[in-house]
Amino acid sequence: MLSVRNYLNELRKSRSVKVEDKVKAGKLEEIFNKDVEILRAKLLAKLFELTNGKTSQGVDNNYNEDLIPKGTKFTQKNISALDFSQANFDNWTTDKEKNALIVRILKNYMFANTMSYLLASNEINML
Repeated sequence: MLSVRNYLNELRKSRSVKVEDKVKAGKLEEIFNKDVEILRAKLLAKLFELTNGKTSQGVDNNYNEDLIPKGTKFTQKNISALDFSQANFDNWTTDKEKNALIVRILKNYMFANTMSYLLASNEINML
């Protein structure tokens, strides 16, 4: 049987552990956000390298809304404004090889982003 004093000591310890866990979770979240930013920057650089100077064949989202209208030149600004979780990956340009590379890059990005999220959430859940 626990005495009141022992109970209060255990309660103080558990509160300090909770505070430490919150700090650790905040640090893990910062690391995750930095990793996502780095990953997105690499993605944007690769996509811009592939599409620089090319004319869009129409980039739309899952709801068939135009994100980059057909006939528009690809720019750093309009590529970086895309939400890649909603964008369709097919037929961005008239070049089949470039389209295949774009699909491959975007699928790899989505996979890496998902894995980063799962790893980070698993580490936070283990706290």
